[in-house]
Amino acid sequence: WGDQSNSDNNLTQENSVNQPLRYTYDGANDKTRIEFDGVNDYFTSTSNNLITNEFTMFYVLNSVTKTPADTGSIFSYNDGTRKIDIEISSTNKFKSKVFDGTTLISNELNSSDTTNYFIGMVKLSGKNLRVDYDSLGNNITATSTDALYDTETSYNTSIFKIGFASKYLKGNVQEIIIYNSALLDYDIGQIKSYLNKKYNIY
Repeated sequence: WGDQSNSDNNLTQENSVNQPLRYTYDGANDKTRIEFDGVNDYFTSTSNNLITNEFTMFYVLNSVTKTPADTGSIFSYNDGTRKIDIEISSTNKFKSKVFDGTTLISNELNSSDTTNYFIGMVKLSGKNLRVDYDSLGNNITATSTDALYDTETSYNTSIFKIGFASKYLKGNVQEIIIYNSALLDYDIGQIKSYLNKKYNIY
């Protein structure tokens, strides 16, 4: 899955058994989607994660209900000490966690929307972790803070994965945007507007 920003942060999966399927139709607004089967599909980055300290991530995806109810990984980073986990459950609980090796900041949003595509946003700014969930009829945000979190923590010494950490993602991903900075609210709004116009989410 090629990086469109020309920063060479590409995704790959050399094992055909674990390759998600790409469809050029039937996603939100009938655009291209990448289907993760919830069994063994995932991508790994071809280079180390680009995040130093703060970040802002955007996702366009939907989560397909699994039986039994389970949680799938959207984005995961684990260098053996520091971790970033962004997950979606089968009931569309959008979860995020950052761990500096000592202190964990976690956040979770509950949405009643379990079928539609949504725009997810996760932002780490200083000691604050913000999560947004925007879909048809749902515009939810929440912020968690921990004063003990080490703001000098870096997350750029290992690769990252899309679709797998401890659980596999079952659903369709259409776009992922990652910034190595904490964006201003105005910029977040502009990117959400772009994604909504492109994919007709809400």
